[in-house]
Amino acid sequence: MKQDAIIINVARGEIVNNEDLAEALNDGRVFAGLDVIAPEPPSADHPLFNLTEAGKARLSITPHIAGTTDDAFIRMSEWSYADMVKVMNGERPNNVVNGL
Repeated sequence: MKQDAIIINVARGEIVNNEDLAEALNDGRVFAGLDVIAPEPPSADHPLFNLTEAGKARLSITPHIAGTTDDAFIRMSEWSYADMVKVMNGERPNNVVNGL
């Protein structure tokens, strides 16, 4: 991997090996931005919570709550309402979850 690579994971925590990532962060080989880690919730002895100061400076973890913002709730409400209107008018909704 290229020196000073940046690892971004917003998908699933399981796709990253936590021990290897912690070692690479501590060694100054990579930077990382994570919105997910495995397991969730992590324990106090999780490798990414026990980094050196240098490793900590190379890591940013966000709380994986993008779906619980005010904007997200407003958008979900608007989409749900629009789909209900479509169904009531005999139209196919934009966001089908059960095969209508």
